[in-house]
Amino acid sequence: ENLGVGRDVEEQGSAYNSLRPVHAWRLRSDSRSQLFKISQVQVAENMTEVKAQTNEAMTRPMSLASVQTKLDDVSRGLLRICKDIETDNHSGEDVNIRLLLHGTKVAFLRSLLASGLDEKFSDGLFGKGTYLAEDASKIDQYCTSDPGEEGHATVEGLNKLHHDLYAKNGLQHPGSVHYAVVCAIVIGMPIYTKDGESHLQDPGMGVFATAEKRQLAAVPDSDPPVRYHT
Repeated sequence: ENLGVGRDVEEQGSAYNSLRPVHAWRLRSDSRSQLFKISQVQVAENMTEVKAQTNEAMTRPMSLASVQTKLDDVSRGLLRICKDIETDNHSGEDVNIRLLLHGTKVAFLRSLLASGLDEKFSDGLFGKGTYLAEDASKIDQYCTSDPGEEGHATVEGLNKLHHDLYAKNGLQHPGSVHYAVVCAIVIGMPIYTKDGESHLQDPGMGVFATAEKRQLAAVPDSDPPVRYHT
């Protein structure tokens, strides 16, 4: 439903109504895997605190429920292959690890693959942070195309990206393509909103801790305050 709008269409000057996968790569970093595991432990501790403070007679916050996405069926299979991202004490389900998608300009891709997603560079309707989606057609709006070798003169670093992804792996560049980054995410306790301002479950509650929209609000009645994770 989101195809036909966005950077990619503006760039190409024509709309399209389907997407077709061409190649897939798995990239991992030992250091970033360790950071990912540490974040799981921190999130699990937060969720345990909130659960312990929740009176059994009360309705538990929506944020403590298992998160469901459109990618769950395929996620389970891929996450089974990537067992190295889980800690010894916590499964992915404990902290709502899910696979989500991120789209970006091709000029930023090599840096992103080397250093990971960085919320300091992102901003939008829902505040300062990294934006991900469950629909490929949604993240496609934020992509620019990799035109192949003809783009070497106009897109900085494109020849190095082609070497890393294609030549080094014995692959031929297929022509004009866009890249979707599939990310394993520790969702933890999410806050839900439709307008970027108010909590969907409690409209009187704001989504953010400050007007700067950099940090999310605290889970109601958590003491000391435990902030929503996503």
